[in-house]
Amino acid sequence: MTQYQWVLCPICGGKTRTKIRPDTEAKNLPILCRLCKNEVVVDIKDGNAVESVKKSELRKCKDCLLFMNGCGFSEVDKKLNLNGDFVACGQFKNK
Repeated sequence: MTQYQWVLCPICGGKTRTKIRPDTEAKNLPILCRLCKNEVVVDIKDGNAVESVKKSELRKCKDCLLFMNGCGFSEVDKKLNLNGDFVACGQFKNK
């Protein structure tokens, strides 16, 4: 019997709804994380998922129109002095 394993989100480490076998290979496979709500493009080889797009290329909260207009995360950002340099809700709206 073949063992399946869950693909883990490279951002938060949570389980996605995608299962792979040890011999699964994929390139530029988009997966959606149900926990952090981010869509991440991964490469899968030898049963491991590796992020295709570097985290530095992700759109940050500081660039989001919702964040600038006072979403719930902006209050937390002010208290923790993070300067919006994170990805929180995944509902990115362009400026």
